[in-house]
Amino acid sequence: MYPFKRILVPVDFSSCSEHAMALASQIARQHGGTLIVVHAWETPHFPGGDVLIHVPGLDARTLEAVAHDEAEKALRRFCEGHCDAQGDVTQLLMVGSPHRVILDASTTETADLIVMGAHGREGRAHLLMGSVAAKVI
Repeated sequence: MYPFKRILVPVDFSSCSEHAMALASQIARQHGGTLIVVHAWETPHFPGGDVLIHVPGLDARTLEAVAHDEAEKALRRFCEGHCDAQGDVTQLLMVGSPHRVILDASTTETADLIVMGAHGREGRAHLLMGSVAAKVI
């Protein structure tokens, strides 16, 4: 069997990601491997529209920083709650579309294996556009 030493686990905090993390942790234990847990974070978009809300001292950069901090906390909590690998665990929060982030991380982190859920948080949207897993494959 191929020794999977660097296992990339893309997560979106869904139950499918929890299952993928459990499987990846098991594989890492069996092979003495490390986990690279990545979450794709897309910069919030604040479109103009018919309604404009202004909060003094709160601009788009501040909102983006708050959203980024919350994504980091969510990734840390997810890893603490669902990763039981015995080796090293690297957490990555990368900006971009999920499929692009996964492909980029698999290259830059020299992943031997990608373990990801087939269904995540997309709901009905994936019926029209295709799932992230399909784009990665």
